[in-house]
Amino acid sequence: MQFTLPDLQGIYPFPPATNPHYDAVVPEARAWAKGFGIPSPKKQSQLSASPPELLAAWAYPYASLEGFRTCCYLTNVIFLLDDFSDDECGSGARAISNSFMNATRDPSQDDGTSFARLAKECVDLQPFPCSLLTVTFRFGKRLSTCSPATRQRWIDTFGNYLDATAREAKNREHGTILGLEDYINLRRGNSGLYPMFAVIECILGIDLGPKVDHLVLSNMTRTAVDLAMIANVSPSWLCLVGH
Repeated sequence: MQFTLPDLQGIYPFPPATNPHYDAVVPEARAWAKGFGIPSPKKQSQLSASPPELLAAWAYPYASLEGFRTCCYLTNVIFLLDDFSDDECGSGARAISNSFMNATRDPSQDDGTSFARLAKECVDLQPFPCSLLTVTFRFGKRLSTCSPATRQRWIDTFGNYLDATAREAKNREHGTILGLEDYINLRRGNSGLYPMFAVIECILGIDLGPKVDHLVLSNMTRTAVDLAMIANVSPSWLCLVGH
């Protein structure tokens, strides 16, 4: 089976843009991520070679200084969790997910792992229910203005992302090769794109409310996720699908 992928970069109709606050924010965001000691030195080197903060700079070119700081920390969180789960079996990845999400939903939950500490560092010390959407409140206060619906929407998308990551690890452990449709559905979840889209409301200071659940907007979001997946596709993925 052979697939011909479109040249998405060649047909992209908008001029490239980079957030102007990149140089000011990256050093502190990177130092914060390294402080958890989760990735090995080798993986830290890989992260430095392909900095997650640069992805945030391209994805959120219009974010303010505080908003971009939030995006960088959030992107680092996703890369840390995703990178570490790559070396885990299904139960190990599920344990990471549970440690992180339990502490995210309730900061009093602490199982002593680096992942629980990472989540606790990311939540606001406020009396209302927290979510990772309050990431870096100590560094960027913009998220403190998010509505409860927006925070909950983010918590749901991040929980779904970690669930998909754990399912991917289980498939890898058992040598399960999915069909094309099942693979794409799983890849949509473990790409980490849905929670990155959900944070846009906060950094732009808007509240979409229930409108975000409209079928048209949902389809547009899924299409955007699919385009990003195709643009990021690797030869190993093509070989896997070919089987």
